[in-house]
Amino acid sequence: MGRNGQIRDNGNDNEQGLSLKSKIKMKIRHGFVSNSSSSSYVCEICHSATEVYDTPLTEVGFCQCDYGHVFCLEHSLNQNAPVNDDGCVTVEVCPICKLKLISDRMFVDYTQKRIGISRDEMLKDIKNRFKTYKELIEYVYE
Repeated sequence: MGRNGQIRDNGNDNEQGLSLKSKIKMKIRHGFVSNSSSSSYVCEICHSATEVYDTPLTEVGFCQCDYGHVFCLEHSLNQNAPVNDDGCVTVEVCPICKLKLISDRMFVDYTQKRIGISRDEMLKDIKNRFKTYKELIEYVYE
C-alpha cells in the first residue's frame, strides 16, 4: 500500500500471480460515437473555444461568415452589423475574409505555393537541416 491507503502497483505479480494492471479492463468503443446535441466552436482568430448544447452561435459570443469562418463577435469589423438567427454574418464584417488577419495555416499554405515546395519536400528539408526539435525551434524563433 502507498501513502493514504492507496494500492500501489509496480507491475509485479501479487499473491495470486496477477499484477493489478492485468486485472483492469478498459471499455473501448469502436465506430462513430457522437452526441448530436453538443457543438464546439473555436475562434479562428484568438483560438477561444466553447462547447455548448443546443445553443446558437451568437448566444455564446460567436458568429460565422458566409464562407464558414467562425470567430468571436468582438472580432467583427462592424460591431453593429446584423447577425441572422443562425449566427451568420456577411463577409464584409469578417476579418479573415477582408484579410485583416490571416491564420497561421494560410501563411504556411501560401508560403508553400509561393516558393513552389510541397509539404513533403518541406518536411524532408527540415529533417535534413535539423537533428532535433530543439534545433528547429531555435532556428525559427530565435
